Amino acid sequence: MPCTVTPLKSCIISLCLIYLATPVASELMTSQKYHHHLTIKYFTQASMVCDHPDLNVTLLRDVRSLSWMLPDGTIVDASSALDSRLYFISGPDTLSEPAFSAYNLTALNVDDASFGYYTCLVVYNTQGRLPTAVRWGLNVDGADFSDLLETYKTNAIIGGCAAAAMLLLVGGGCLIWNVRNGQRNAEEEDEDKADVNMANVVGPKVQGLDQNNHAYVSDIEATTSIDNYSEVVKHNVNIKM
Repeated sequence: MPCTVTPLKSCIISLCLIYLATPVASELMTSQKYHHHLTIKYFTQASMVCDHPDLNVTLLRDVRSLSWMLPDGTIVDASSALDSRLYFISGPDTLSEPAFSAYNLTALNVDDASFGYYTCLVVYNTQGRLPTAVRWGLNVDGADFSDLLETYKTNAIIGGCAAAAMLLLVGGGCLIWNVRNGQRNAEEEDEDKADVNMANVVGPKVQGLDQNNHAYVSDIEATTSIDNYSEVVKHNVNIKM
Protein backbone atom coordinates (compact mmCIF):
# COMPACT_ATOMS: atom_id res chain seq x y z
CA MET A 1 0.00 0.00 0.00
CA PRO A 2 2.01 3.08 -1.18
CA CYS A 3 2.40 5.85 1.39
CA THR A 4 2.11 8.56 -1.29
CA VAL A 5 -1.59 7.87 -1.77
CA THR A 6 -2.45 6.90 1.80
CA PRO A 7 -2.73 9.09 4.89
CA LEU A 8 0.33 8.96 7.10
CA LYS A 9 -1.47 7.22 9.94
CA SER A 10 -2.74 4.39 7.74
CA CYS A 11 0.66 4.02 6.15
CA ILE A 12 2.36 3.67 9.53
CA ILE A 13 -0.21 1.13 10.70
CA SER A 14 0.16 -0.89 7.51
CA LEU A 15 3.92 -0.96 7.80
CA CYS A 16 3.69 -1.99 11.42
CA LEU A 17 1.31 -4.85 10.66
CA ILE A 18 3.44 -6.09 7.78
CA TYR A 19 6.51 -5.91 9.97
CA LEU A 20 4.69 -7.76 12.73
CA ALA A 21 4.18 -10.71 10.41
CA THR A 22 7.61 -11.96 11.43
CA PRO A 23 8.00 -13.22 15.03
CA VAL A 24 11.29 -11.42 15.66
CA ALA A 25 9.95 -8.08 14.45
CA SER A 26 6.79 -8.41 16.50
CA GLU A 27 8.91 -8.87 19.61
CA LEU A 28 10.85 -5.69 18.82
CA MET A 29 7.99 -3.43 17.78
CA THR A 30 5.30 -4.37 20.29
CA SER A 31 5.30 -4.02 24.03
CA GLN A 32 3.24 -7.19 24.47
CA LYS A 33 1.59 -9.91 22.41
CA TYR A 34 -1.59 -11.69 23.34
CA HIS A 35 -2.58 -14.99 21.80
CA HIS A 36 -5.86 -16.78 21.24
CA HIS A 37 -6.48 -20.15 19.60
CA LEU A 38 -9.83 -20.95 18.12
CA THR A 39 -10.96 -24.25 16.56
CA ILE A 40 -14.39 -24.38 14.93
CA LYS A 41 -16.28 -26.48 12.44
CA TYR A 42 -16.36 -25.92 8.70
CA PHE A 43 -18.79 -23.33 7.34
CA THR A 44 -19.52 -21.75 10.71
CA GLN A 45 -18.53 -18.27 11.82
CA ALA A 46 -15.76 -17.14 14.15
CA SER A 47 -15.90 -13.93 16.16
CA MET A 48 -12.51 -12.50 17.14
CA VAL A 49 -12.06 -9.44 19.34
CA CYS A 50 -9.04 -7.19 19.50
CA ASP A 51 -8.66 -7.81 23.18
CA HIS A 52 -7.43 -10.23 25.83
CA PRO A 53 -8.35 -10.81 29.49
CA ASP A 54 -4.89 -9.56 30.45
CA LEU A 55 -5.21 -6.47 28.25
CA ASN A 56 -8.77 -5.08 28.58
CA VAL A 57 -8.31 -2.72 25.68
CA THR A 58 -11.75 -1.19 26.09
CA LEU A 59 -10.66 0.23 29.45
CA LEU A 60 -7.71 2.03 27.91
CA ARG A 61 -8.34 5.70 27.13
CA ASP A 62 -5.30 6.36 24.97
CA VAL A 63 -6.17 3.96 22.13
CA ARG A 64 -5.80 5.65 18.78
CA SER A 65 -6.90 2.90 16.39
CA LEU A 66 -7.39 -0.82 15.83
CA SER A 67 -6.45 -2.61 12.61
CA TRP A 68 -6.45 -6.22 11.49
CA MET A 69 -4.12 -8.25 9.31
CA LEU A 70 -5.86 -11.22 7.64
CA PRO A 71 -4.13 -14.57 6.92
CA ASP A 72 -3.51 -13.55 3.30
CA GLY A 73 -1.71 -10.37 4.41
CA THR A 74 -4.58 -7.97 3.72
CA ILE A 75 -4.82 -5.10 6.22
CA VAL A 76 -8.31 -3.91 7.13
CA ASP A 77 -10.00 -1.55 9.57
CA ALA A 78 -13.48 -0.15 10.09
CA SER A 79 -13.28 1.95 6.92
CA SER A 80 -12.20 -0.93 4.66
CA ALA A 81 -14.53 -2.34 2.03
CA LEU A 82 -14.85 -6.00 2.96
CA ASP A 83 -16.52 -8.86 1.15
CA SER A 84 -19.69 -9.23 3.20
CA ARG A 85 -19.72 -12.93 2.41
CA LEU A 86 -16.38 -13.43 4.18
CA TYR A 87 -15.87 -10.86 6.92
CA PHE A 88 -17.70 -8.36 9.09
CA ILE A 89 -16.17 -5.69 11.35
CA SER A 90 -17.96 -4.01 14.25
CA GLY A 91 -17.24 -2.13 17.44
CA PRO A 92 -17.85 -3.27 21.01
CA ASP A 93 -21.35 -3.14 22.40
CA THR A 94 -20.26 -1.01 25.33
CA LEU A 95 -18.39 1.66 23.37
CA SER A 96 -19.18 3.79 20.36
CA GLU A 97 -15.89 5.60 20.04
CA PRO A 98 -14.38 5.56 16.54
CA ALA A 99 -11.07 4.27 17.86
CA PHE A 100 -12.73 0.95 18.73
CA SER A 101 -14.82 0.59 15.58
CA ALA A 102 -12.67 -2.37 14.42
CA TYR A 103 -12.82 -4.12 17.76
CA ASN A 104 -14.66 -7.21 16.53
CA LEU A 105 -13.75 -9.15 13.38
CA THR A 106 -16.14 -11.92 12.36
CA ALA A 107 -15.14 -14.53 9.77
CA LEU A 108 -18.19 -15.94 7.99
CA ASN A 109 -18.53 -19.39 6.42
CA VAL A 110 -15.09 -20.49 7.56
CA ASP A 111 -13.29 -22.77 5.12
CA ASP A 112 -9.68 -23.62 4.27
CA ALA A 113 -9.02 -20.13 2.92
CA SER A 114 -10.02 -18.66 6.29
CA PHE A 115 -7.58 -20.76 8.31
CA GLY A 116 -4.53 -19.03 9.73
CA TYR A 117 -3.50 -16.15 11.97
CA TYR A 118 -5.43 -12.91 12.43
CA THR A 119 -3.41 -10.12 14.04
CA CYS A 120 -4.94 -7.01 15.54
CA LEU A 121 -2.66 -4.03 16.14
CA VAL A 122 -3.57 -1.62 18.91
CA VAL A 123 -1.96 1.81 18.35
CA TYR A 124 -1.86 4.28 21.25
CA ASN A 125 -1.86 8.08 21.49
CA THR A 126 0.72 8.06 24.25
CA GLN A 127 4.05 9.12 22.87
CA GLY A 128 6.69 6.40 23.06
CA ARG A 129 4.23 3.63 23.87
CA LEU A 130 4.71 0.69 21.58
CA PRO A 131 1.72 -0.91 19.82
CA THR A 132 0.12 -4.03 21.23
CA ALA A 133 -0.58 -7.10 19.11
CA VAL A 134 -3.48 -9.44 19.69
CA ARG A 135 -3.16 -12.59 17.59
CA TRP A 136 -5.84 -15.15 16.86
CA GLY A 137 -5.01 -18.58 15.46
CA LEU A 138 -8.09 -19.85 13.61
CA ASN A 139 -8.06 -23.59 12.89
CA VAL A 140 -4.28 -23.54 12.53
CA ASP A 141 -4.21 -27.27 13.40
CA GLY A 142 -7.31 -28.11 11.37
CA ALA A 143 -11.04 -27.73 11.78
CA ASP A 144 -13.16 -29.20 14.53
CA PHE A 145 -14.25 -32.72 13.53
CA SER A 146 -15.52 -33.78 16.95
CA ASP A 147 -19.09 -34.39 15.73
CA LEU A 148 -17.86 -36.30 12.70
CA LEU A 149 -15.49 -38.37 14.83
CA GLU A 150 -18.30 -39.12 17.25
CA THR A 151 -20.48 -40.26 14.36
CA TYR A 152 -17.68 -42.44 13.00
CA LYS A 153 -17.05 -43.80 16.49
CA THR A 154 -20.71 -44.76 16.88
CA ASN A 155 -20.79 -46.32 13.42
CA ALA A 156 -17.56 -48.19 14.16
CA ILE A 157 -19.00 -49.59 17.38
CA ILE A 158 -22.20 -50.67 15.62
CA GLY A 159 -20.22 -52.18 12.75
CA GLY A 160 -17.90 -53.98 15.16
CA CYS A 161 -20.81 -55.46 17.08
CA ALA A 162 -22.49 -56.56 13.85
CA ALA A 163 -19.25 -58.11 12.59
CA ALA A 164 -18.72 -59.90 15.91
CA ALA A 165 -22.28 -61.26 15.84
CA MET A 166 -21.85 -62.43 12.25
CA LEU A 167 -18.52 -64.04 13.10
CA LEU A 168 -20.10 -65.77 16.07
CA LEU A 169 -22.95 -67.12 13.93
CA VAL A 170 -20.64 -68.29 11.15
CA GLY A 171 -18.16 -69.78 13.60
CA GLY A 172 -20.92 -71.48 15.56
CA GLY A 173 -22.42 -72.90 12.36
CA CYS A 174 -19.04 -74.23 11.24
CA LEU A 175 -18.44 -75.78 14.65
CA ILE A 176 -21.83 -77.49 14.68
CA TRP A 177 -21.32 -78.76 11.14
CA ASN A 178 -17.89 -80.14 12.00
CA VAL A 179 -19.22 -81.88 15.10
CA ARG A 180 -22.12 -83.45 13.25
CA ASN A 181 -19.96 -84.42 10.31
CA GLY A 182 -17.43 -85.96 12.69
CA GLN A 183 -20.15 -87.99 14.39
CA ARG A 184 -21.48 -89.15 11.03
CA ASN A 185 -18.01 -90.18 9.90
CA ALA A 186 -17.46 -92.02 13.16
CA GLU A 187 -20.75 -93.90 12.74
CA GLU A 188 -19.88 -94.81 9.16
CA GLU A 189 -16.47 -96.01 10.27
CA ASP A 190 -18.09 -98.15 13.00
CA GLU A 191 -20.50 -99.62 10.45
CA ASP A 192 -17.65 -100.40 8.07
CA LYS A 193 -15.71 -102.08 10.86
CA ALA A 194 -18.78 -104.12 11.80
CA ASP A 195 -19.24 -105.25 8.18
CA VAL A 196 -15.60 -106.24 7.97
CA ASN A 197 -15.81 -108.19 11.21
CA MET A 198 -19.00 -109.95 10.04
CA ALA A 199 -17.34 -110.86 6.79
CA ASN A 200 -14.36 -112.28 8.66
CA VAL A 201 -16.64 -114.42 10.82
CA VAL A 202 -19.17 -115.65 8.20
CA GLY A 203 -16.78 -116.09 5.30
CA PRO A 204 -14.92 -119.23 6.60
CA LYS A 205 -18.18 -120.92 7.59
CA VAL A 206 -19.61 -120.48 4.11
CA GLN A 207 -16.44 -121.79 2.55
CA GLY A 208 -16.62 -124.85 4.85
CA LEU A 209 -20.13 -125.60 3.72
CA ASP A 210 -19.10 -125.36 0.08
CA GLN A 211 -16.25 -127.75 0.65
CA ASN A 212 -18.58 -130.35 2.31
CA ASN A 213 -21.41 -130.11 -0.22
CA HIS A 214 -20.47 -133.50 -1.69
CA ALA A 215 -21.43 -135.22 1.59
CA TYR A 216 -24.86 -133.71 1.59
CA VAL A 217 -27.68 -135.56 -0.29
CA SER A 218 -31.04 -133.97 -0.60
CA ASP A 219 -34.31 -135.89 0.07
CA ILE A 220 -35.21 -135.94 -3.62
CA GLU A 221 -31.86 -137.37 -4.58
CA ALA A 222 -32.22 -140.02 -1.85
CA THR A 223 -35.74 -140.99 -2.99
CA THR A 224 -34.63 -141.25 -6.60
CA SER A 225 -31.77 -143.50 -5.64
CA ILE A 226 -34.06 -145.85 -3.63
CA ASP A 227 -36.52 -146.09 -6.54
CA ASN A 228 -33.77 -146.98 -8.96
CA TYR A 229 -32.47 -149.60 -6.57
CA SER A 230 -35.94 -151.17 -6.29
CA GLU A 231 -36.22 -151.39 -10.05
CA VAL A 232 -32.88 -153.07 -10.30
CA VAL A 233 -33.86 -155.62 -7.62
CA LYS A 234 -37.15 -156.46 -9.37
CA HIS A 235 -35.38 -156.88 -12.67
CA ASN A 236 -32.90 -159.31 -11.17
CA VAL A 237 -35.71 -161.35 -9.55
CA ASN A 238 -37.59 -161.69 -12.83
CA ILE A 239 -34.51 -162.96 -14.57
CA LYS A 240 -33.96 -165.69 -11.97
CA MET A 241 -37.54 -166.90 -12.28
